[in-house]
Amino acid sequence: MNPNQQISPLFTFRIIHSALFLGPLMFLAVSFITGSGSHADANSDQTHLELYAYIAVGMFILSTLIGMIVFKIHMKRISSLLQPDTEFQLSFILPKYIIAHLLRIALLEMAVLFSLVTFFLYRNTASQFKFDHPAASAPLFIFGIFFLLMVYYFPTEAKIKSQFTKNETSSSGPSSTVDMR
Repeated sequence: MNPNQQISPLFTFRIIHSALFLGPLMFLAVSFITGSGSHADANSDQTHLELYAYIAVGMFILSTLIGMIVFKIHMKRISSLLQPDTEFQLSFILPKYIIAHLLRIALLEMAVLFSLVTFFLYRNTASQFKFDHPAASAPLFIFGIFFLLMVYYFPTEAKIKSQFTKNETSSSGPSSTVDMR
């Protein structure tokens, strides 16, 4: 790469998005590798872990909804900055879009990490690991949904542009053109 050549902000954004996914993925891998029931007590009560699993599901649902609301609020604010019949470049829109996107992902990641901690605790305290236990199945299910959402939310120029054209057509004002160069 030429030292005078700038790195695209969208490329940097994609790296940040991928890194936010890799944190929970690495924690899940560590949970599978280190969790072997070595600290298991035959008389240990694991009802608190089942409660944590249900809390994790609730947190994930709530954080997903809050993330969607926060994202839509930010998108409306960004759209209000777009003037009718004016072209804006990606450099104007992208920093504001990144903030909205990162808030949405951070809320999801919080709930996913809590559910993976529940899974980690279960793996370390269970005398017999069973996938049908809520402390094992709920976190893995939540992680699976998180994985699908991260793939769906992966930032591309087309997705960013469609967000603004979608917001413009849903508002009553005239549409503006977004130049993604």
